[in-house]
Amino acid sequence: GYFHWSLVDNFEWERGWSQRSLVGWSAQAGGGVPYIIPFAMSLTPPIVSSIVTGLLVAAAVVFPVLLLVPAPYGRHRRPGFGPEMGARLGWVVMELPALLVPPIAFLLAGGTRTAVPAAWLLLGLWTLHYAQRALAFPLLMRGARPRAPLLTVALAVVFNLLNGAANGASLAWMPPPPAWRLVLGVACFLFGLAINLHADH
Repeated sequence: GYFHWSLVDNFEWERGWSQRSLVGWSAQAGGGVPYIIPFAMSLTPPIVSSIVTGLLVAAAVVFPVLLLVPAPYGRHRRPGFGPEMGARLGWVVMELPALLVPPIAFLLAGGTRTAVPAAWLLLGLWTLHYAQRALAFPLLMRGARPRAPLLTVALAVVFNLLNGAANGASLAWMPPPPAWRLVLGVACFLFGLAINLHADH
């Protein structure tokens, strides 16, 4: 509750009427005239806060379920989960939102005006990672690949859409991080990237 209040309330004090949300009241529009704008036109802290809260609630429900019923994908694939598609294509479909959505969310959240240089660096690293996972890795898959249930792919797409939107927007608003933390984080990322590339080959 405290983190939600801090994010939403403090941002409202700072931005006031200058940052529109999905549905609100505009002081400039004649004194309390309601306006409604499409989601695609604006990403604001209250919207992102709601996305993160929803993901946390979903995780609390899904985690114990998956301990009892493994997700039907890869070596856990089994019949009974509806229509299927090729695993290679399924991988591309479910990872593609993680590549495309964060940069879009970053722009919709005002990143070109507010983002610090570290945010651009982190967004670039994120994009590099998911370009490799979504586009390069499927081409490197070897051997016969099992099929994947459409249900698994669809759920992954939903998660990557919401997670990508929250992360992309958050990068647009992040304060400058301490230099040591940025260097350590980038080093960890590059180490993980090297492991991924080695494993892929």
